Amino acid sequence: MARVAVVTGASSGIGEATARLLAERNHELVLVARRRDRLEALADELGGATVVAVDLTDEDAPDAVFDAVRDHHASRLDLLVNNAGARFSGTFAETGTAGIQRHMAVNLTAVVRLTEVLLPLLRSTPGSSIVNVASVSSFISRAGAVGYSTSKAALRGFSDGLALEEEPRGVHVGLVVPGPTVTEGLPQTELLDDPKTRWAVSTPEAVAEAVWEAGPGGAAQVHVPRPWVIATAARALVPGVIPTVIRALGPELTPESHSVERRDDTG
Repeated sequence: MARVAVVTGASSGIGEATARLLAERNHELVLVARRRDRLEALADELGGATVVAVDLTDEDAPDAVFDAVRDHHASRLDLLVNNAGARFSGTFAETGTAGIQRHMAVNLTAVVRLTEVLLPLLRSTPGSSIVNVASVSSFISRAGAVGYSTSKAALRGFSDGLALEEEPRGVHVGLVVPGPTVTEGLPQTELLDDPKTRWAVSTPEAVAEAVWEAGPGGAAQVHVPRPWVIATAARALVPGVIPTVIRALGPELTPESHSVERRDDTG
């Protein structure tokens, strides 16, 4: 029997690359994002997939995804990839509580609600997995990205706790931690052009491979590119070092130069 995967944010970037990889590895797909035209074009290219065009912050969006899995895939769900997210511009002083809440709604609450609704299907499918796509920013905050870092750190905490609860029940929970990633409209030119920061940049295809490793592969946490694990460990062990290094590297690591993955309300 074919394995079934739900991929959110599948209309571009990491989600699209993940969908392509899973299709190559014999998964039937449920593609979730807001842009129906992009989802349908991808589904056609992949030879067929179930399309659910919703904004995951809408009240009825999780039920729409559940219904699609139930109706088109006999309630089988082997893998849930919570990839959809957003990065909105502005400092905390500029955006305040509303800016934090806006990030939390997309990057945490929408993930939690979808996971809650789909969890019974995952529990009833032997060997199932959940993969949550966080960010290096969940460990290392940056100026101008307080809301994004806060929401991704909360997602990391949710993943860790969920793993402890669900893995004894047979549902693996993995976390992917990408650094800056070359995506549509975000070429990461400044980082790639500088030898000091070139190592930090990834591609959607590399993150998709990490999703595979953290899902069917069974890894608890995967950093992309790998050297970021050293930086995040250093942030915990010697808290003052990493912020100093980021400042020393200069403006290419500031949000103004687009070094943080920025979706700006795309999906």
